[in-house]
Amino acid sequence: MKNVRRLIFVLALLLMTYYQTATASTNNTEIKPYIANSNLSHTDVFTSTDSIIINLYSKNADDYNLEGRIQYNKGSYEKALDYYDKAIELNPKEAIYYYNKAEVFHEIGDFEEAKNLLNKAIKLNPKEAIFYNKKADVMYALGNSEEAIKCYDIAIKLDPKDAHYYNNKGLLLFVMGEYDKSIKLYDKAISLAPLYGEPYENKGDALYMQEKYTEAIKCYDLGISKWKKSPDLTLSMQLSKCAALRALDKFSEAINVCDNALKIDAKYSDAYNEKGVTLYYMEKYKEAIKCFDKAIKLNKSKEVYYSNKGDAYRALHDYQTAIDCYTQLLQINNINTDANYGLGNAFYNMGMYEEAIGYFNKCLRYDPEYTSAYVYKGDCLYYLNYYTEAIDNYKKAIELPYGDTAYVYYSMGSALNFSGNYEDAISAYDLALTKDPSYIGAYTNKGDTYNNLGKFELAWNEYDKALEINPTNIDAFIGKGNVFYYQGKYIEAIKYYDKAIFLDSTVLTPYINKADSLYNLDNYVDSLLTCDKLNEIDKNCAFAYYTRSKIYAIQNKEAEFIENLKRAVVIDPWYIDRATTEKAFESYKENEEFIKIISYPR
Repeated sequence: MKNVRRLIFVLALLLMTYYQTATASTNNTEIKPYIANSNLSHTDVFTSTDSIIINLYSKNADDYNLEGRIQYNKGSYEKALDYYDKAIELNPKEAIYYYNKAEVFHEIGDFEEAKNLLNKAIKLNPKEAIFYNKKADVMYALGNSEEAIKCYDIAIKLDPKDAHYYNNKGLLLFVMGEYDKSIKLYDKAISLAPLYGEPYENKGDALYMQEKYTEAIKCYDLGISKWKKSPDLTLSMQLSKCAALRALDKFSEAINVCDNALKIDAKYSDAYNEKGVTLYYMEKYKEAIKCFDKAIKLNKSKEVYYSNKGDAYRALHDYQTAIDCYTQLLQINNINTDANYGLGNAFYNMGMYEEAIGYFNKCLRYDPEYTSAYVYKGDCLYYLNYYTEAIDNYKKAIELPYGDTAYVYYSMGSALNFSGNYEDAISAYDLALTKDPSYIGAYTNKGDTYNNLGKFELAWNEYDKALEINPTNIDAFIGKGNVFYYQGKYIEAIKYYDKAIFLDSTVLTPYINKADSLYNLDNYVDSLLTCDKLNEIDKNCAFAYYTRSKIYAIQNKEAEFIENLKRAVVIDPWYIDRATTEKAFESYKENEEFIKIISYPR
């Protein structure tokens, strides 16, 4: 009778394993876990119908084990543990019971207990490959990748024909950035199980990370073809293919892939999200938002949908609505780094730098390696004139992945220049140009720094390099004008400022420099006319009012002098300090109105 009971148990296992394979779940649209669980376990997922088999006979240890699996698959982890404990109590020498119990602790995040249970299972049965496979999962979760690799190697040695172990080891190496090694393991898995679709997708992901997008697409297509009789199993690969097509700027094809995925499953929220991302890259932001809205309607808890929607509104310069989207996301997860970064970026674009820094700090508190947060925090500090702090943030960004860019070196050069570290600024601009030899801003700013050093010939050469790339670059003409300005050659300087104005009559800087040059030439009439033009472009241009105040002071027009100086310092209190040492105001040092103005709170 005991042998009959054992036969029934084994037959039940076989039946349930077959049932699981035939009805594999396809509803998970999340990104697949880095370390996959084996699907070849003899403790595969059981359905509630399994209890019918169990009820055919009275329960022994195996029966409690089966009940434990049923509860585990329902998500009733405490009940599952109770059943496994009963199984272990009845038969403490059965390794699989400890393994199953370890799976529960792995699922609930108690990795230490899972490891201890797996060690017991391995001690009882050191020849079971799947135990080492699961232990590798646990060791990775504990942050011990080296030990995880060793566990996979043992699993492979014990069962060298199981494709899953090669695939899983490949996934771990993928996470570690060892893409070539992971690809070799995926190839081995594919050779062992050509109809096993996951290694094709994983290999495609590794090729994608190496920017081999065309090869990645071939892998995804192969995987899709292997599962063509079950298209619902290919949905994840369809979206991976979409991302690779997008990286090749094949946006229409990427959209078609998303639409095809939605034909297979009209409620596949990730497909709407990927379609929205593609439309975002096509700069069709309003259409992208509609897709993100559909994704959110289908899955209100998926965080990335809200951040993507916020990014789209930010691209439309609708910063308040973007802020609303990121705020919604924080209500779901108040430590979401993308939400805090998005809020920081929105406030940055609104010129609210101190508020932006607060959100960038939150982002970095939750993810100290969020490179872009350091970059934009540096930009905020730069615009607040905290150059040393800005430089520190740029340096931190450079040390992180994707931070070693031309823009970051360019930004650091600008901060160094304004802090008076001219030689270091030039070195930073040179690094920017090493990263991107066509970076015009690095040439013009490098020229500006040479101007600050009085190395005018070198400055001129940098502006020429910028104009070789873009003959209509305004900053280069302004810079050339400054070469003459700093040498007191104001007439020659004005010629270049006029060239810049001709190219774009809405930019303030050439007018400012021209007005100042005319002032230095004692050409007050044309200087005033240029100031008028400045205020047509920007009625709050403090420089224009200040320059007028100097001219009117020289012309002894006290009322006009006082009126314009007052407007200048109200707009920009920086002019208060300048006014106290202004030579043109010497005769008004005792003037009561003048004293009131320079006494304004800063």
